[in-house]
Amino acid sequence: RGGPECVRWHEEGRILFFEDIFRIHPIGTSVPSELVARSVPRKTEEPLVAQFAGSRKGGKEEEYRFGPGDEERYHAWYSQHRFGITRAKGGWDALRHPEILAAGAIPLFEGLAEAPPYTIPFVPSRRLLEAEQALGRYEHSLEAVYNATVRGLLEHTLRCLSNEAMGRGAAAAD
Repeated sequence: RGGPECVRWHEEGRILFFEDIFRIHPIGTSVPSELVARSVPRKTEEPLVAQFAGSRKGGKEEEYRFGPGDEERYHAWYSQHRFGITRAKGGWDALRHPEILAAGAIPLFEGLAEAPPYTIPFVPSRRLLEAEQALGRYEHSLEAVYNATVRGLLEHTLRCLSNEAMGRGAAAAD
């Protein structure tokens, strides 16, 4: 749907106001809904965590793990892992966050607990921090909890982080 329930920092009954004159309805990075896994993908046992796939600072092509024509392989790579390392680089909002979620992996954000307010408003930060706490030391006995967590994150991704949901949220702005 892409409405206020998708924005983690809104106040009840409103999103954000500018001097009580008009509402600001945020948009963020999103993925096409067809990229969102419809169920928890089958995972390989090793490694559990996909290491950071980008460059340290941005723009250094030789540091990237995947090239411009490797999109399918990139998404498949994340879907085979239980977790994917991510971080802020030029800013907090990055396409890789919804891509990791859409692939059915749990993003492990470096420094997420210290992210400034009003950043990455559509990413379920609290749920991701809880998942990292509960599942960060993954063992097979946690499989049911892991799968339930990923199913909830996939539903959130489809409802709040898909291009279609983002468009509906922006179109519904008054």
